[in-house]
Amino acid sequence: MKSVLYKFVAFWLIGHFSVNVVVASGLVYTSNITPHCTIWSLDRILGKKSKCQRRAKRLSHKEVSCRLKRTALNKNDKTITDCIYQKAGFGLGFTTISLENNGTCPRTILCKRW
Repeated sequence: MKSVLYKFVAFWLIGHFSVNVVVASGLVYTSNITPHCTIWSLDRILGKKSKCQRRAKRLSHKEVSCRLKRTALNKNDKTITDCIYQKAGFGLGFTTISLENNGTCPRTILCKRW
C-alpha cells in the first residue's frame, strides 16, 4: 500500500513541476530553456564538433487542431463565407477564417495556439 502511495506522489510531483507554460491572470509565462535537438550535423564523421541543425518545438508554440463550429455569411460582403473554428484544448478560444466565392469550409484545420 505504501509503495502505491509513493508512486502516486512521485508521478504527481513530476507531472506538476515539469510544466513549461504557466497561465496566471491572463498572462502567459513560458520557460527560457531551449528544447532538445532532433537532428545533428554529420561533422563528427569528419572529426569536427557536431552542431544542432533542428530543435524540437515547444508545446506552447505548436499548432493545435481546430474543429469547425459554424459557418456564416460575411455581413459586409455576401460572397465571403466566414468559417468559425474552435481550438482543441481547454480555454483556447475560437478563430475565424474567411473564404471567397462562398467556398466550403474544411472540417478541421491546424491553428496557432495563441
